[in-house]
Amino acid sequence: MKVNRPALSVMKIPFSEISATLQRYTLKSIAFDTVEELFDLVDGVNLDCTLVRKGEERVLLQGRLATTVILSCDRCLREYQVDLDAPVWMVFELNDTGSWPTGEIDLQPEDLDVVTLNEPVVDLVEAARQQIYMELPMRHVCHESCKGLCPQCGIDLNHKSCSCAQHDRSNPFAVLAALKKEK
Repeated sequence: MKVNRPALSVMKIPFSEISATLQRYTLKSIAFDTVEELFDLVDGVNLDCTLVRKGEERVLLQGRLATTVILSCDRCLREYQVDLDAPVWMVFELNDTGSWPTGEIDLQPEDLDVVTLNEPVVDLVEAARQQIYMELPMRHVCHESCKGLCPQCGIDLNHKSCSCAQHDRSNPFAVLAALKKEK
C-alpha cells in the first residue's frame, strides 16, 4: 500500500509560553516517523486542541484527533485502513521527584490521563502519537469474517482454498491424552 509521507513535524511548546486562558492549536497533517510503530499513517494526523496552564507545573490539553492509520491484519497479514476520530484529554505535569510516594498508590480515573514530564515542554506530536495508540483496536482484524492463513501451507483462505483442510488435523495434545490413558 502506497503511503504519503508528509514532512516530519515538531511542535514543542514550553510551559512558559502557555497562558492560564485557553490557547487554541490547530495542527494539520502532523507527521512523525512510524518505522518502529505498529501502524503507518496515510496522510498525517490532524489535531485541534486547546492548552491551559494550571499552575506552574501542570498543563491541560483538550481537543480532538483525526487520522487514518494502516494496520496489518492479525489473521491474514493483509494491510487495511482504520479511520480514527477521538476526543483527547491529557494533563502534563512536571516530574517532582520529591513527591513520589514509596508505598501503595490509590489512583483515581482522572490520574490515568496524566503524563509526567522531565522538562516543562508539551510535545504535541508525541501527545498525538500516544493518543493514536489509545484509539487503536485491541485486535487488528481486516473484517470479522476474515478466515486468515492456512497453518500448514500459508494460503490466504479468504481468496483460495487448499487441500490441507482435507487432512486430519488432530489435536496436538492427543499424544498426551494417549499417555494418560495408558496409566
